Amino acid sequence: MRQTASERDDCDTLVAALALIRAGRLRALLVMAPERLTALPVVPTPAEAGMPQFALSAGGLVAPVGTARATVALLSDAVMRALASPEVRAQLASQQLEPMPLPSAAFGALILSDLPFRSDFVRHSRVRLEFCKALAERWSLRGLTDR
Repeated sequence: MRQTASERDDCDTLVAALALIRAGRLRALLVMAPERLTALPVVPTPAEAGMPQFALSAGGLVAPVGTARATVALLSDAVMRALASPEVRAQLASQQLEPMPLPSAAFGALILSDLPFRSDFVRHSRVRLEFCKALAERWSLRGLTDR
């Protein structure tokens, strides 16, 4: 029976996957970003591969509904300043992360624009809730899948 690299190794971060890619044990098909990554310059983006709807790969901070706009603005400004810091950028680069900072309004719009695609994808892929709960447990996101 054939075993994949992810069944033997933890490769849920780019740093971990890079070791497997460089060792020839894993083949990178796409980078889930709007632009090619410095760490994988020959690996195409989804748009380059004819699948532009898969281009979003974002992480960010969100605040609870009802958080005062002034608080959101303060947090957004602090994050934008931090992501501009050479020290923070160096730390992120050491983890093969390339920040693409967005102000809070633009990040919110990005999330909202992507929801219809993600919802359809999950619905049509028949991902089971148990799988989502397992991921939440693994990533310490308890409570997010209980809704």
